[in-house]
Amino acid sequence: KTEMIEARADFPHAVRAEKGHGEIYRTNLLGILFTLVLNKLSSLDPHGVGLEMEAGKPGWYDAMNGLPGLFGSATPETMELLRLVRFLDQALTQLATGAASAGGQFALAVPTEIYDFYQGLAQLLTAEVSAADLPDRQSCLHTNRPAPVAAMKYWAAASTLREQYRETVFFGFAGTEQKIAGTDLHAFFRKAAVKLETAVAAANNRENGLFDTYYTNLPSEYRLTGELSPDGLPYLEATAFSHHPLPLFLEGQVRALKILDNREAAQRLHENIARSPLYDQTLEMYRVNADLSSEPFTIGRARAFSPGWLENGSIWLHMEYKYLLALLQSGLIDEFYGAAQSTLIPYLNPEVYGRSILENSSFILSSVNQDQDNHGRGYIARLSGSTAEFLSIWAFLSFGAQPFRWEETKLCFAPQPFLRSDFFTVEPQEVKFQFSPTHSETLNFPANTYAYRFLGASLVVYHNPKRGDTFGPCRVNIQGFRLRTAEGKVIELEGSIVPSPLAEEIRAGMIPRIDVFFA
Repeated sequence: KTEMIEARADFPHAVRAEKGHGEIYRTNLLGILFTLVLNKLSSLDPHGVGLEMEAGKPGWYDAMNGLPGLFGSATPETMELLRLVRFLDQALTQLATGAASAGGQFALAVPTEIYDFYQGLAQLLTAEVSAADLPDRQSCLHTNRPAPVAAMKYWAAASTLREQYRETVFFGFAGTEQKIAGTDLHAFFRKAAVKLETAVAAANNRENGLFDTYYTNLPSEYRLTGELSPDGLPYLEATAFSHHPLPLFLEGQVRALKILDNREAAQRLHENIARSPLYDQTLEMYRVNADLSSEPFTIGRARAFSPGWLENGSIWLHMEYKYLLALLQSGLIDEFYGAAQSTLIPYLNPEVYGRSILENSSFILSSVNQDQDNHGRGYIARLSGSTAEFLSIWAFLSFGAQPFRWEETKLCFAPQPFLRSDFFTVEPQEVKFQFSPTHSETLNFPANTYAYRFLGASLVVYHNPKRGDTFGPCRVNIQGFRLRTAEGKVIELEGSIVPSPLAEEIRAGMIPRIDVFFA
């Protein structure tokens, strides 16, 4: 295979037909994501809860780098897979509607190898009765009992299907295709969602209401196959696994917030976190994980660090900011602002933080560390992942999750900011605005305004003379817009949305200034 790849002039690693000797195989985004779902859905651990770390990496939390060697599995990937399955099912509905309006029926063409993989998994899901054994599965997770029989059977059969598929496509696809009807895809995605929802429910600890994040899965029963490895070591087949949940991690709760069905469930999870070891009562911040002292050093480098330092029990800013963003996305706006006062770096005491509050850090020393004099101090200032999360937080607060939406099949611009009243200027301000690397202007903003750059092209200015919050039961609402085109033309609009074709011009970066008026 290496020789085959090296002999290719263009896109040497692209999958090809004719077992690698033909043309590059091309499909659409749905086909790619569907293939991803099949591979991941077949990688649930023997208890049917977390996704296996078969690629040798633990996921986001790379300090758990020993877990892959302990047959580790993780629920964050299970939760993200559930999000993907739900998204594809919704997208499929739109595709089917579009096809029906054109007088046809939607079907997805896939390589025969993927079709066979899909057929095998579909049969397993049809035979699955995972919801029925949920109480038993939850009990097994926290008592080190063997996995339920149904979960083990699924694991063995699904793993075999995945291994057979990968062996078949090792050099490439044969080149033949099969079509899957849209109705069959719907049925598959819905059964997959039930399977994954049961997995997530099993990961929820009934004692504290929080979600397990990582597991080790060590073979507890096995049989020798009679075969030997090239090194002369005997092969064995595991028939049972000891499933051990690690202590709490913030990551599992962040991912769970993204899939909970309603705001009330998110609210309960937030309250449960505040009562758990993940919440640092002294700093009023969120630790990346709970106490790992009962775990072996083999789980990864995180175990080797002193508690509260680096990736062991510290305030890891990237994940804490992920949590703040998840609160916003779950509709917990008041809870976000309550937490932001003690977690967002600009609100911290610089003397305690130990550096400028205009820069982020990799982590903050938490109160579980023995060095009390430095609790709350930030270490390793850099453009870490927290910066990207903060930009997402800023964007959500400034214009909402979906500033563009469809109104009667036409695009409209409808910002929905979640800004607290004190985010607006108190007095007129003169600000130097950097519009590009080579162009800046000094602008005057009146009192009671909030301004930001939108899509890198438009200066948006909110006018809030009543100085009210833009969210909640007593919020101020958008009453009108004033748009200025690149040619200097001014367009006045009433109402809370900008309709097409102006919305399309905003999205295309053709409207340099947008004033929005609240009342």
